[in-house]
Amino acid sequence: MFGKKDDISAIEEDGVQTKEDPGELNRRVDLVVNANSFASAVFPKTGKLILGDVGLEFRADSGVGFIQIPWASVEEVKVDIVANNYVRAITVSTPDCSPLEFVVSDGRNLVRCLAGHVGRERLVQAPHATEEVGDAVKRRVGRLFSRGKGEE
Repeated sequence: MFGKKDDISAIEEDGVQTKEDPGELNRRVDLVVNANSFASAVFPKTGKLILGDVGLEFRADSGVGFIQIPWASVEEVKVDIVANNYVRAITVSTPDCSPLEFVVSDGRNLVRCLAGHVGRERLVQAPHATEEVGDAVKRRVGRLFSRGKGEE
């Protein structure tokens, strides 16, 4: 069958690494919100984002797949704010892997809880797409008008 292997030893020979589920990361849970994980841009997973005393954890609703990030490994959390008061998503940056994006249901309480664990200095507002486009246009227009200066 396509995409499945019956022999586990063949999977290890192909270079695919599988990890056993170590169980829950946290001893005490502070907040649980519904979330979609975009660790894979092609196949987002729905599940629960769990914040606790040890770290941030995502558990897929299907039971297959989990992400565990200890608080000490979190370098920065970008918060995507829409309409000045609605938190749509967070992106967690760690030194070990590429940034992980989570679209969340209860973003306001999530950000409050994150601030308590990682500190406000590591929470950053994510730039909007319109701001990025506007900055690119300003740079291009600035280059157009600065070409003739200094050649007198």
